[in-house]
Amino acid sequence: MKRNQPILILVTALAIAAMACNLPVAQPSADATEVSTEEPTEVSTEEPTEVSTEEPEVAQTEVPTEEVPNGVRVSVSTATNCRTGPDVAYQLLMTVQPGTDFEVVGKYTPKTYWIINMPTGGTCWLWGQYATVIGDTSVLPEIAAPAPPPVAQADPNQNENSNDNDSNNKDSENSNDSGNGNDNSNNNPTIPLIPIIPAFIVPSPPSNVNVTKTCDFNFPNTTQTSTITWGDTSSETGYVIYKDGVAIANLGANVTKYVDKFNVLFGANTQVKYGVQTVIGSSKSAPVEQTIDVCN
Repeated sequence: MKRNQPILILVTALAIAAMACNLPVAQPSADATEVSTEEPTEVSTEEPTEVSTEEPEVAQTEVPTEEVPNGVRVSVSTATNCRTGPDVAYQLLMTVQPGTDFEVVGKYTPKTYWIINMPTGGTCWLWGQYATVIGDTSVLPEIAAPAPPPVAQADPNQNENSNDNDSNNKDSENSNDSGNGNDNSNNNPTIPLIPIIPAFIVPSPPSNVNVTKTCDFNFPNTTQTSTITWGDTSSETGYVIYKDGVAIANLGANVTKYVDKFNVLFGANTQVKYGVQTVIGSSKSAPVEQTIDVCN
């Protein structure tokens, strides 16, 4: 029995080996054996674009520099009015006196006006008739005239004398004389004319002035009574009575008679001259005079 034991073991081993050869072989998983056909993602070989590190340029806003005086100054040879525009229709702001000078900031050549800085601030328009300008006027800007002010109705019962008389302030910028700049604007019918407000009203002289006398002889004195009458003038504010060129009475409105009583002096003038003058505000007419003989 022990002699056959090795043979039995060998047979058993062979049987086991035969059985192992007949067992099914395990197939690998399809997923495990599948080869991916997906192409690899393309990798760009271009070099990255250079990114600018400079800050974008910012547009600079021009800041106006501080105004520098242009060196142009003006003075006048006689008192001249300075207004809100180039004509007597504009409001009077100040009167420039000789011996002072002002900075000029603009010009209006059609009527020869200079725009100047006022000491109190702001600007006004100075007529150039009596002005002397020092400096380069070519650097001055040409300023357009402002719109004319509305026309005011003159009240004859008030003083209309705005001191614009030529003999006072030499501001006679009458529209008839303001064409010194040859602007010829009046030739264009589409441009309205600027109405001019009279600088003052000249009263009408009294009418029908008459002087009568009565004599009172009481030796050694002789008394004369002179009676002056005249016609009432429209819109007057009073009358002034003159005797031999000297004012002797200031009367109110609507008065039409004045009596002058005096003693005749021995050896005095043989005639006396009376005059009557109409007054409106501070304006006066020419006196109307009449001469009579003195009692003798």
